Amino acid sequence: MNRNKTRTNSLLRLSLGWTLLVLCPGFALGEDQSSFRCFPENEGKCVIEQGRAGAVILNLQEPAQSVKGEIWGKPALFKNINESGKVWLAYLGPDRVQLPGEYLLKVKIKDPAGKTREFFKAIRLREKNYPEEKLTLQEEPYTPELLAQITKDNNALIAAMSAINPVCYWDPGFVRPVPGDVTSPFGTRRIINNSPRSPHFGTDFKAAEGDEVHAVNNGKVSIVYQGYLTGNSLIIDHGCGLYSVYFHLSEIMVKTGDMVKKGQTVAKAGMSGRASGPHLHFSLRLDNTYIDPVALFEISQQVDQELSGANPKISP
Repeated sequence: MNRNKTRTNSLLRLSLGWTLLVLCPGFALGEDQSSFRCFPENEGKCVIEQGRAGAVILNLQEPAQSVKGEIWGKPALFKNINESGKVWLAYLGPDRVQLPGEYLLKVKIKDPAGKTREFFKAIRLREKNYPEEKLTLQEEPYTPELLAQITKDNNALIAAMSAINPVCYWDPGFVRPVPGDVTSPFGTRRIINNSPRSPHFGTDFKAAEGDEVHAVNNGKVSIVYQGYLTGNSLIIDHGCGLYSVYFHLSEIMVKTGDMVKKGQTVAKAGMSGRASGPHLHFSLRLDNTYIDPVALFEISQQVDQELSGANPKISP
């Protein structure tokens, strides 16, 4: 019942949005020759897969004081990425289980005089089939005290990556935290000791004990924490609702509240906590939704190329 209701609401929102675009052409970007560009794009349409990242760039004819968006009932925060106030970028992150279908990105633009206007852009969410992974781990009895500690750890870590900071610290392009290959991808349906468990909401990267771990973008250290399962843990707030998460570290080289730069060495890889060997468990959380880090790295490279003038459709 809930799934059908969600799909019906999605279709109603899309229908309403297109009605506004048809009846009120002032909402359309074409009125002032401003342009809208999305990533990924398929035959001129915005198409994003479940759990994977997307991005939108607005190239406005006139400068804006602010640009705010909303989709999937969550904010889509835009960053002004040049001094003119005409080029704005936002990253989008649909949930891994968000129902496929047509959705509307609602964008509100406020000009320097405080006057606002809105427009809607259709976003197609495509189904993504995630693989299954079977793991065998040594089980250990969880005492009430240990369960209480794990709950405390989870609450502390979630709290450190839940606030929606309206300031965007990040630059358009992101870098990988370590150079190693992916050993366990995002979204995998995990079966541990023949028992179905929660999907893998992070990405495991190959890393040896002591390998340098780098901040994937500019940000502020939200928490440094020692968790029973996660070991030495680090979370960085990149602003605009985006956080990067680093688990099982052998050493952390920053402290809570520190500002970090993209590519800065912030920790060393290890196997602290409950880990079968040295590696980096890395997650990205956008607007309280885990998204595929590799997808964001790929999309941000496309955005960088677009903004650098490699693609003439956008020219800051």
